[in-house]
Amino acid sequence: MTPKRQPYMPHLSYVFTTRNKLPYLRETLGVLLHEVRPDEEIVVSNGGSSDGTIEYLEELERAGKITLLRGPDTGEAHGFNKAFLASKGELIKPVTDDDALYFAGVRECKDFMLSHKEIDVLSTDGVKRRNNTTYPYSPMLYQSRFEARQRKGTPFAFCGLGLMIRKSSLPLVGLLNTNFVRVDAEYSLRVTASKAKMAWYTKECFAHIRNENSNSVTKERRITDEMEQLESLYLDRKVPLWRTLARKVKNYWRTPAPTPSSTSSEEWQELFRTSVAWFKENDTHSAGQFLT
Repeated sequence: MTPKRQPYMPHLSYVFTTRNKLPYLRETLGVLLHEVRPDEEIVVSNGGSSDGTIEYLEELERAGKITLLRGPDTGEAHGFNKAFLASKGELIKPVTDDDALYFAGVRECKDFMLSHKEIDVLSTDGVKRRNNTTYPYSPMLYQSRFEARQRKGTPFAFCGLGLMIRKSSLPLVGLLNTNFVRVDAEYSLRVTASKAKMAWYTKECFAHIRNENSNSVTKERRITDEMEQLESLYLDRKVPLWRTLARKVKNYWRTPAPTPSSTSSEEWQELFRTSVAWFKENDTHSAGQFLT
């Protein structure tokens, strides 16, 4: 009797969500398609795009390069959750359509997670990439916060671009909360407040590139409100009433306008490409370590 063929189970699933950001997606997904390994898959959730994104993704789907999830969503968290659940990998790596990853570092994290089955969630350090000649790469230094969490159980918020999640641990750490815009802030606080076993990689494995179409720019006021809620919920920090009222008055009178640090898609493309090159250069003199 011929033995039953086992279904393909990739080690790692890269999961995207995107909507109407084709110039960004072509860059980020283009690099990922070059970097993806045979034991990895790419799952893309398209949230009802109308700018040519769906045609681009369907072409990749026909070529067998991605798994495409169609249909509108209620926001970034909803799109990611659909991709999380549709993924087949042992590990899940969320990927945004407008930031840069260092894939050599991602593979180091993958190898670590595959050899440490007890770890539920891993994340990494990274940098803020801005169109600023004085401080083009600003490091996000989370090591001391992670160490405080391991010693005292203190939750902390961190940028979700470094996340890698064991899929079998989703019942413990949960999906993204669809009520929040800054989904990584809520998720990181929830995970670090939970009983999840966590590891941290100190190498800078991502660059967050602020642009005029990012949620951090277009929904800045709502994110500010959310952070106050999250501080109260997870960190037991009661926001003074005067500060809340002062912020609401300021927001009421403030004329909406692009922030000085926002960038056009053309400027973003240059920041993205130079970030990819910077990772390789930086890695030669930046040794990382895994903390547990």
